[in-house]
Amino acid sequence: MMMPAEPASVPSNQAGSLPDHLRLAVAAYLARFKGSSREDKPHAATRPPKLVADVQGQGGHMDIPAMFGRAVAEFDARVRQIGGHQWRAATPNEDWCVRDLVNHVTGEDLWAPPLLAGATIAEVGDRFEGDVLGSDPTEAWTVASAEAVRAVEADGAMDRIVHLSFGDFPGGEYTLQLFADHLIHAWDLARAIGSDEHLDEELVTSCAAWFDATEEAYRSAGVIAARPPVPGDADAQTLLLARFGRRA
Repeated sequence: MMMPAEPASVPSNQAGSLPDHLRLAVAAYLARFKGSSREDKPHAATRPPKLVADVQGQGGHMDIPAMFGRAVAEFDARVRQIGGHQWRAATPNEDWCVRDLVNHVTGEDLWAPPLLAGATIAEVGDRFEGDVLGSDPTEAWTVASAEAVRAVEADGAMDRIVHLSFGDFPGGEYTLQLFADHLIHAWDLARAIGSDEHLDEELVTSCAAWFDATEEAYRSAGVIAARPPVPGDADAQTLLLARFGRRA
């Protein structure tokens, strides 16, 4: 998503070492339980209920691994259109150029395989910090995204518990956050390089349905901007982007 300031509700000793997408997960997860008693709040020893790995999409249900793979393809299509002179171009993400944006999403995909396999934040360590694109950004993205897709599609990945520093998290819900991030950032990248901004309509519908339950938690935690105004006849993609703080 947009590069947010550190949410005040996330203790620095818990979230400070997390990559951006996991900080977002921490903020949304804690905001969901805001106001609960101490006894009601989740902790590392609590295993959440099994997640049904599908969400309502246009014309039926879509399974989460398929949604993630298609969102990766949306981002990939734009990466392959980046001109050699465009890597330093500005993006809709404040303070990020195109290379920063691709580095961010590539970093997310590097984190996904070990976390979905059961590794902890401490076990992963700092291996994915800083620049992960090297001298061939497109190749780095290609390798990382392919590994992430394989990790998401692995047997049991959606029901497996992902161990984050603040507690345990269902693999399917973690993957839904990655799905949304890849989809929205595909639009960001398209806008930055002047390519086709149209997103897969079924993915837009599914993302909007998933975001219904989490939008206000994200916004109250400070991880997305306020909704900009949209025209009364705005289409589904424009409305979704506005919910993520984008002006289409």
